[in-house]
Amino acid sequence: MASTTGALGDFPCWGLLPRKETGVMSFLSKNPNYDGRGVVIAIFDSGVDPGAPGLQVTTEGKVKVIDRIDGSGAGDVDTSTVVTPVDGTITGVTGRKLKIPETWVNPSGKYHIGVKGSFSLYPKQLRERMTKERKEKTWDPLHKELLAEAQRKVQAIENQKSNGSSSSGTNGNGSGGGGGNSSSSSSNLLEKLAKEDAESRVSQLNTLEKKYSDLGPAFDCVVYHDGTGVEGMH
Repeated sequence: MASTTGALGDFPCWGLLPRKETGVMSFLSKNPNYDGRGVVIAIFDSGVDPGAPGLQVTTEGKVKVIDRIDGSGAGDVDTSTVVTPVDGTITGVTGRKLKIPETWVNPSGKYHIGVKGSFSLYPKQLRERMTKERKEKTWDPLHKELLAEAQRKVQAIENQKSNGSSSSGTNGNGSGGGGGNSSSSSSNLLEKLAKEDAESRVSQLNTLEKKYSDLGPAFDCVVYHDGTGVEGMH
C-alpha cells in the first residue's frame, strides 16, 4: 500500500500539546530547568504506549518510563503450584511435558507453574477472527459430517416405513399367526428405537452447535528464581 504521508503531511502532533498557545514555551525559555527533572510521578491510566516517541527519554537523556504496573488483573496467572523436574522435565498445568533448558539457572530446583488462556490477552476483533477461523477448521468439518449422517439415517428410516417394508407377518391362508405377530412386534420396536436414536443424535448435534465455545490456545507458564531475580517463561 502506498504511503499517504507525502500527500497529507506529518500528523500535527503540535495540535495535541499546544505549548506555544498555552505559554509553556515562554515559561521554559525563562526557566530552562523547570522541565520536571528530578521529579518522579505516577500516572493512573487505562493504557499506555511505552513506544511513543515522547515517552523515551527525559530532557537529561534518562529513561523516562521507569516502571509499569498492570493493576487490572487481566494478565495475572496463578502460579501457586510448585513442581520439581524429573529427568529435566516438568508437567505443566495443561498436562504438557515441558523440557527445562540446560541454560536456565535455578538454585532451588523448584518451579512455579500456571496456565493462561491466550484469548484473554487478545483484543476483541482478533479474538473473534481467530475463533471463527478455528471453528471453520477444527469444528465445522466433523460436526457437519456427523449431522448429515444422522439426518440421512432418520430420513432412511422414515422412507422405509412409508414404503411399507415393515409389515405384519401372515401365515399361508392369510390369517395372522402367533409367530408372525411376535416377529412383527419385535421388528417395529427395533425400528422405533433406531429412529429415536437417530433423532436424538440430530438433536444433540444441533445443541452442541448452538453451545459451541472456543476457549482458545492455552499457554503453560513457568516461573522460577535464578538467585538474583524472578524469571518467567511461557
